[in-house]
Amino acid sequence: MANYIELASISLMMIRRSKIEVFADVMKVVAEEKEIRRTRIMYKANLAWKVLKEALDFLESKQILKSEVKDSGIFVSLTDEGYGVLRRFNELEEVFTKPTVLLSQQESPVFASVRSSVYA
Repeated sequence: MANYIELASISLMMIRRSKIEVFADVMKVVAEEKEIRRTRIMYKANLAWKVLKEALDFLESKQILKSEVKDSGIFVSLTDEGYGVLRRFNELEEVFTKPTVLLSQQESPVFASVRSSVYA
């Protein structure tokens, strides 16, 4: 049986991402560049080709991304709808990642005024 220290040293990269996390990572990479080749997205988002292809197909079907064939290859970019989706995702992500203050540690102005009037 593996001990706790061995389990704790497992790389976080081994943890799988949800589909939504994959979609968000792809959108973030594309947003950084304006236009980017699919293979660059694959490397920057650290995705296998099959996973990336499925994500690109889905995001294009929802009109979040668009692909354009040029002389030098296929380039992917975010649509206006895609920028809106990414903005909303970032707002939601911020809610879950910023530090929170427990209510017991937070001083409510209403509670403070009640406490001062009771103990005055």
